[in-house]
Amino acid sequence: MSQLSKSAVCAESTASLAWVTPVGNIPLVRLRPIVPLLSLSLLSLPACATGGAAKAARYQRACDAGKARSCADLAELYERGDGVVKNPKSASQLYKRACDRGSSAGCAGLGVMLAQGQGVPKDPKKAEKLLRSTCDNGSARACVGLADLLLSGDGVVRDARRAADLYKRACDRGN
Repeated sequence: MSQLSKSAVCAESTASLAWVTPVGNIPLVRLRPIVPLLSLSLLSLPACATGGAAKAARYQRACDAGKARSCADLAELYERGDGVVKNPKSASQLYKRACDRGSSAGCAGLGVMLAQGQGVPKDPKKAEKLLRSTCDNGSARACVGLADLLLSGDGVVRDARRAADLYKRACDRGN
């Protein structure tokens, strides 16, 4: 299903208040003339949009509402520059918020950023501790981050054998 038809289906699902018509290569949202419900349709449509920017908006709303995993998902978008301007500092702050709220994805992301010094001052010891506990709790990304750190020996004792074991553990977990 193309993005345009997904948008059309989504728009139609908001009580038939709007539809999407292509104008050149740009989908144009047209609102049905239901004036009292106009604001409702405008609020409903962004939740149906697709793509990185729409995901970022949904994750931001959910993160603001206290959803730890959404904070981690939003941080990943900022880390990659997917739908938002790439911003390692914002990514690390969002990962920290997610981690503080109990998200293993947030702790893994923050640990990797601490290990690499992206968006935060580089702190291999803190990264090792955070990645180790998060890996032990089941996060494949944390296991890979810890393995990378141990293999590099950057600020921690180099341990290639332990790194290989961690890469295998991450692989066994589907990474």
